[in-house]
Amino acid sequence: MEKETEHADINSVKKLGHIVIIGNAEEENTLIEAGIKRASTLIAFLENEQTVIEIIESVQDIYDESKCTNHLKAYLHISNPRLIDLVKNTGIHFQKNNIDLHFFNIQKMLARQFFAQIPIDLQSSGNQLSDIKKIVFLGYGDFAKAMLIQVMRIFHISTANDLQVSIYSEKADKDRKYFQEQFPKAQKIFPIVFKNFDGSYNDVIEQEKLVDNDADVLFITSFDQDQQNLNAALEILNKTQQVSFPIYVLNAEGKGLRKLIRSSDEIDRIKFFWSDGRYL
Repeated sequence: MEKETEHADINSVKKLGHIVIIGNAEEENTLIEAGIKRASTLIAFLENEQTVIEIIESVQDIYDESKCTNHLKAYLHISNPRLIDLVKNTGIHFQKNNIDLHFFNIQKMLARQFFAQIPIDLQSSGNQLSDIKKIVFLGYGDFAKAMLIQVMRIFHISTANDLQVSIYSEKADKDRKYFQEQFPKAQKIFPIVFKNFDGSYNDVIEQEKLVDNDADVLFITSFDQDQQNLNAALEILNKTQQVSFPIYVLNAEGKGLRKLIRSSDEIDRIKFFWSDGRYL
């Protein structure tokens, strides 16, 4: 089901043999047309979590009104843990209608995949996780937040606790306060410092002493926008040519650009990863 009639991926999905229903999945008529009363699985994968809730509520209404006994597994993309708890607390109503609720978070999934690949990358160059002494996030979007949680889970048992994490954000003070509220004991694991990013890449390089470090740096551009990530990576690459640490770039849409950069031997330090966890 897709609300936007001009969505760029509709034709590609149809070519793969799938059926596309044009309509609002919050509306019961659209869900019924898609076959919700006989479906085995529903996946609600939208950025707007309120819309995800509206969809599953509409499904429940359909099952209530038609006394549908179909067994449905519903997978909901929700990242807010408090919202998940709220939905779970009302889950008894869904269970009555044979609707099993499951929750997933694409940012957390990608973060786990990323750090499953990092030890393999390090091993290929003769290094291991314990060799990483500094992690730098340039940008603090939704993915970076999930990555930071994964960093705390992995590195506190994989290093000698001399790791330092720097996070460059355009609203560093606000992000720091919220993070400290959510994880008040995080600083006991290793130092996690939020720093303001005002657009100056020279400041980042100087503060992190990137020209003095090499294999012990894990550098990740992790804004929410692909173009901003690429621009940041190219700037850091250009200003740190004398060292060789890789620059990991979150890039979900730029397939052609990734192919172009892969063909250049001069910028092999850039490592793309995207929504399915793969690397360039």
